[in-house]
Amino acid sequence: MTNSRVYCTEKVRKTIFYDETRQTGMSVENLLSGSVRTSGADGIVIVWSESPRGRKHIFDSSSAPLSAVDERGFSVRSADGLFDVRTDFSAGGDGALVKRVGIRASRDVFLHSVTVDSLPADGGSEHEAPLLPHPLIPAEAARLGQPVYTGDLFMGLESPVGDNGIAEGRVRCVYHTARPFSALAESGVYSPPSAVLGAAKSADARALKDAFFSYVCTFARP
Repeated sequence: MTNSRVYCTEKVRKTIFYDETRQTGMSVENLLSGSVRTSGADGIVIVWSESPRGRKHIFDSSSAPLSAVDERGFSVRSADGLFDVRTDFSAGGDGALVKRVGIRASRDVFLHSVTVDSLPADGGSEHEAPLLPHPLIPAEAARLGQPVYTGDLFMGLESPVGDNGIAEGRVRCVYHTARPFSALAESGVYSPPSAVLGAAKSADARALKDAFFSYVCTFARP
């Protein structure tokens, strides 16, 4: 039997579908335009190793068994018991949907990166910022902290060093940790920067930028 849980603001609605053991899918609806994006399960991706130079492993929480689903979010646990991940959703500035993640680890492994959020790319109607190359700054550095526009949505980490980009047909919001879990966690939980998902009235470039800057204005200071 398939169940669903909705996490919603006045502009964005995310629906998680799940059965007795794990997620089965996800949809994101722009409530301003009516567009709907479907995807596989919502989750995060942790790249880790036993030591800084050790062989890298990947944990994708979207395929992990569910341990709880409630009105705030959901929890999963890796099959080997190494990671427990809690995901919560809440309303952010200007109707954006904010995703916050808390990670617990059963031993002190080295975390290389955490992909906090991702969505399938819109198939040609997306772009990264900045749009024009900088003569002195590599593209990988220039895009840090900048949003990705995909269809009539914008995405990004709420961090000046969030690596938000498009790779292999997906928009990915990645935070490069490169530290042991013990150096990152507070009271046993590591919380990477939150991810924001915002909506525009259309996929027009001006509409997207207006929507993003309306969100920024909810926390920016002169």
